[in-house]
Parts: sequence; C-alpha cells; structure tokens
Amino acid sequence: MPEELEMYKEKHNRPMKLPFTDENVKAWRDEPLAIESADFNPELLQLDRERRRTFFIDRYEQPK
Repeated sequence: MPEELEMYKEKHNRPMKLPFTDENVKAWRDEPLAIESADFNPELLQLDRERRRTFFIDRYEQPK
C-alpha cells in the first residue's frame, strides 16, 4: 500500500549523528516504543492488527 511505503520511507530516512557513540547508534538504530509516542492509540493498533490478519487470511488461506 502506498501509505505504508511512505511510512517506512519516513521512518528509515534518518541521518546518523556524529560522533559514533553507543547513545547515538542506539537512537539511530532502535525504534522508539509505540507507547512513548504522543499519538499512541491502542484502538487504532487493534484495528490495524485485524486488517492485517484478514488480509493474510484472504491471501494465504486455502479453502478445505
């Protein structure tokens, strides 16, 4: 989906800070936890999980 591609592009297009220290590498490499974000919404997370689950089932489940 185009929205997901844009999201991944924004997420992984961060410059690395110099000098290379453990803190800078961790900030660049590791993604922050979702609950640390100001726009965290558990209901949207559940909707997204359901959407992905139904997409997977529709795509890969075969009728018996």
